[in-house]
Amino acid sequence: MDLIQIKDLSFSYPSKKDILQKINLKVKKGSFTCIVGENGSGKSTLLKCILGLNKGYVGEIKKEIHIGYLPQKSEIQSNFPATIEEVVLSGTISNNVKSIFYKKEDKEIAKQVMQTLGIYEIRKKCFADISRRTTTKSFNC
Repeated sequence: MDLIQIKDLSFSYPSKKDILQKINLKVKKGSFTCIVGENGSGKSTLLKCILGLNKGYVGEIKKEIHIGYLPQKSEIQSNFPATIEEVVLSGTISNNVKSIFYKKEDKEIAKQVMQTLGIYEIRKKCFADISRRTTTKSFNC
């Protein structure tokens, strides 16, 4: 089963020449897919097209799954005093929340995800302080 299928995807920003040119991609259930490339090569642009954040692309995108996106740098990051664990836990919240507390199952899912990603050991670190080259502020989470 294809979870994501992209056919002949092309996209360009108004100020730049073609960023994506005739991209074809299939992501199958149970597979791992990595999108790698140099800065400015179109990785984030591709993801934004898949998520529907970039409008005006040419080609076809079919999705059978929901996808989350956490940009490398955002305005919220600089003012977001939450731990990595809290951010991962927030991904377990559904639209029909009946409680402000996380269930035991939610905590176990988050733990398994962090262990799989190899970030369990840093789960108590402040989200705002990770993956950045220069730090202007530091938060105590």
